[in-house]
Amino acid sequence: MVLGVVCRCHLDSLFEAAYALDASGVILHWNTSAEKLTGYSSAEVVGTKCSDGILVHVDEKGRKLCGNRCPARRALDRLTPGESIVYLKHRLGYRIRIKLRAVPVERDGLPAGVIEYFDEYRSAVVLRKRLEALEKLAMLDHLTGVGSRRLAQNVLSSSRASLIRYGWGFGVAMLDIDGFKEVNDALGH
Repeated sequence: MVLGVVCRCHLDSLFEAAYALDASGVILHWNTSAEKLTGYSSAEVVGTKCSDGILVHVDEKGRKLCGNRCPARRALDRLTPGESIVYLKHRLGYRIRIKLRAVPVERDGLPAGVIEYFDEYRSAVVLRKRLEALEKLAMLDHLTGVGSRRLAQNVLSSSRASLIRYGWGFGVAMLDIDGFKEVNDALGH
């Protein structure tokens, strides 16, 4: 048996999507994270083969990976783990870009199966842009575009640290407009 009780518990406890295949490519286990990421339930997938056309793994050029390009087959044939960026088909039909790690499982020195771990792949550029957008939401007033109280606190804290460390002075100017609420109420923000 390629997949013991301990291994099933381990796969089910992961936040990362994972599934186990035997040496012939039959899917033996499909964890909850794989269900969430792909939309396919364990009942729909277990007992089938990847090559049955469920996930339809393709590379960045759209070439099907089943057969000699299959990451699981390569890991099994070489008995070494491999990592790939591939696309799979969600149950609803759209493609998901994933980072996939195929780890071979041996029994008595012979290939017995593969465990594939995968998660949605986002490049560093995409993540950096999302982080910048979140920082902007946190640091700027969404109505006026003026720096928020949090931004002021960060700037003051940084300026104070520069004063202590390097002796660099700084100043603070504040502006208060009397009766501005009436302007907002009458004319809007």
